[in-house]
Amino acid sequence: MMIVWVLCDERIGSVKQAIALANIMSWDYIKKDLKYTCFVKTPNFLSVFDKLSVDRALLQELILAPKPDVVISSGRRAARVSRLLKKSYFPTAKTIQILDPQMSFAHFDLVLLPKHDLFERNISNVLVFDGAIAYFSQDEKKQMLSYWKDFWNYLPQLKVALFIGGDSKNIKFQESHIIDLLNQTGKLAKTLGAGLLVTASRRTSASNMAIVKDMLAKLEIPYYFYEYGSVDENPYFGMLSCSECVIVTGDSISMCAESVVFGKKTYIYADVLEKSKKHQRFVNELIALSYAVLLKDFEAYPVANSYVDVNRSLRDAVLLKLGLNG
Repeated sequence: MMIVWVLCDERIGSVKQAIALANIMSWDYIKKDLKYTCFVKTPNFLSVFDKLSVDRALLQELILAPKPDVVISSGRRAARVSRLLKKSYFPTAKTIQILDPQMSFAHFDLVLLPKHDLFERNISNVLVFDGAIAYFSQDEKKQMLSYWKDFWNYLPQLKVALFIGGDSKNIKFQESHIIDLLNQTGKLAKTLGAGLLVTASRRTSASNMAIVKDMLAKLEIPYYFYEYGSVDENPYFGMLSCSECVIVTGDSISMCAESVVFGKKTYIYADVLEKSKKHQRFVNELIALSYAVLLKDFEAYPVANSYVDVNRSLRDAVLLKLGLNG
């Protein structure tokens, strides 16, 4: 039986993609929670700092563990640990890196890059994929629905989920964006006669959170709001499973991908993406593939969803690239 490690750190979106890939591959896996030192901030091309970048006790634990056959990493920091493990301790392990490692791709057996990153070179160990990597099994979907289906009995039978992201390097949510988003969401919900399931993210500013609450109270639509960081159980997957359709802000690649892969009709609010060409390309790609439509166009365009076929194709391509049997 293969031993598969998934390297996990605080970058939630990256970790989700690494775990999703392991599930798409139907591999049993072991999560390895990473701890870094201050040296992880040094540029990745400086491999001399790799060993110093990892917590000493954690590295010793990794070295003494049963040898992995496959190591999956995602994001710049986890890539550094993967390089160290293969180069110094487990040279026969197959290493799979998701997203740009910001170092030579030659350090990995396979590098998976999203198409919206505009990678155009033809390199044998690089595989370009559509959108973002996400996965839900049919059993997981059924369990989520069974667990959450009675939680919002006080709302109309039809429900619209609204997932709100927040500020990042090239994306800034202004008050006008939040007001526009909630007005468009209200229009869609009223058209369907639906209630609202709303949550924000850890990147949502306190000021924008206050605007969301104020707008929800004014929309005259039955709703449930979960404030990120609450002591209550996070109902994100419950909202996903119980909703008729999902509205997502386009700054969150992972939430857009999860909605689409779950099989939900997905509407994306993209007006906040003016300064992020990468996110614009991602959203345009989903729309071109008929996986989602812009929220402002919800009345004009139906949503077709066939994302499961992409996961099947991705699995086959990874096996082929690595020379592994299914």
